[in-house]
Amino acid sequence: MASSWEKSLHRRFKKLLKTPQSRKPADSLCGNSEANPVPGIVLPLGHEPWKLSISLEDLLKMEPPQSVPILPGLIDEGQTTLVWVAPGVDFKWYLNAIAVAVTAGISLGPYGWTTPCHTTLAYAGTISKRTREQMEMYLAKLKTYIFRKRVMKNLHLTSLRDIRKQQLMVNNHWHTENREALIQPEKRLVIFPDAHLAIGRHKDTWSEIYGDSAFQCISDPKIAVLACIQGDKRARESIHDSIWTKRPYRFVEFLPWPAAPQRYGAGLTVNIHKTSEHDRTPNMFDVWYWVEDSKIEIGWQIHNSAEPVSPKQTAIAERRRQVAEYVALDIHQKEIATMLKVNESTISRDVQAIKLAEAAAKKKGADDEEIDEAA
Repeated sequence: MASSWEKSLHRRFKKLLKTPQSRKPADSLCGNSEANPVPGIVLPLGHEPWKLSISLEDLLKMEPPQSVPILPGLIDEGQTTLVWVAPGVDFKWYLNAIAVAVTAGISLGPYGWTTPCHTTLAYAGTISKRTREQMEMYLAKLKTYIFRKRVMKNLHLTSLRDIRKQQLMVNNHWHTENREALIQPEKRLVIFPDAHLAIGRHKDTWSEIYGDSAFQCISDPKIAVLACIQGDKRARESIHDSIWTKRPYRFVEFLPWPAAPQRYGAGLTVNIHKTSEHDRTPNMFDVWYWVEDSKIEIGWQIHNSAEPVSPKQTAIAERRRQVAEYVALDIHQKEIATMLKVNESTISRDVQAIKLAEAAAKKKGADDEEIDEAA
């Protein structure tokens, strides 16, 4: 039998929970378990509660939103690709390669063929000498006239710091000339390598470094934006609440890749957070570049977390890659040793290791074919 104290407590809670229908707003669904299928959630006025649930049949009949892929699996028209760059990662060479490939409309692994479009690289600081040199080498790789013409005409590099130095700001608004220099009407992709400055501690970074035109990029449904934010894990967590996420966006990470070439190039690991199961681009892969005889080469591979990462193993892997290229050109081992400045016995061991790896790969391929035929 309940005590008088328990009865009193029960009456008090019963009084608190009692909500007469006459005291409820006519258009509110709060507290009405019959009208609100999800108790405790405030629904906007005029919202139809039955639309919170949909049958699988109706869901499959709905047309998903269509977007034009500019760089399949990474950049879509009217969306933002938000890239967090881990500390110490050399990544701007990769942005330059993306800009050239998209502007020219050529294939870039592992994404595939790009959609040619006008592109702007909007650097917050001054355009570096290294960027100019890389652009020259990328352009030299384009042997087809139409590709070279597209890049020369439709790829624009903008230094926002230089625009500020020219004192072209009037009443805190940019001249029309400056707007067109950054975002021209035909632009479809704008790359911000230094987007972290827009959400930094300085109050004037967004307005003065990027200006109103940068904000217009995010607001324009036809312009794709690739924004790179550098920083530690705290910065990584905060960017999802930044101004760059005010429209649909894809989140990507540029991570360190210890096995990347260090002496004549650089590399990084790309980690893409999938937005669709139909994306053909792998979730995680490594990209790198190296320069030899003033020629730049770019490569990629599926990321292997078990690969060798020590500096010595990385150097051996890079040397054997070069040896394999020279052997394919029928260059004698003695000449290869001279070019790579190592002993001829070292090159001989590298060649043997390359042959063993090729034989193992062929055997595995033959075994896979036998399994397929048996099945």
